Amino acid sequence: VGLEHRRLRDDEDVLANVVARAAQFSDLLGRHVRGLAGVAPVRQHGLMIGIEVAPPVAGARWGRRISAACVARGVLIRPLGDVIVIVPHLTTTEEEAELIVTTVAAAITEVALADDVVERAVDERAVDEGAVDAGTVGGGSVGAGAGTG
Repeated sequence: VGLEHRRLRDDEDVLANVVARAAQFSDLLGRHVRGLAGVAPVRQHGLMIGIEVAPPVAGARWGRRISAACVARGVLIRPLGDVIVIVPHLTTTEEEAELIVTTVAAAITEVALADDVVERAVDERAVDEGAVDAGTVGGGSVGAGAGTG
């Protein structure tokens, strides 16, 4: 194991890969995770990433549920309460980084939908933008025009 580690470090320029993957994760998180319903701060330092989720009610155990949804899709992550922890290996490839982030985004969306958070966020945004009046949100068709639904 030690010899293979030295070979990887020397032959594959692991440190350059870490810098490139950290930048890629930052970009991917910005495009796929930040702004999702139920996502609080996303913190990153190099390849250490913490995605704080904000369940609609205390005790909803989003961290565990999102982790389980990721595992079901073949990506192992670790929850610490309601913080999703991602610490990929130093030789993570571009494709693996993309898979990790898109899987986490899909799992967050799945859990948020199950708890009706996404629909509420869309409804609130529609009211804020004036697309519908507050009386039609939730019970009628959103985006069909004020008062229609």
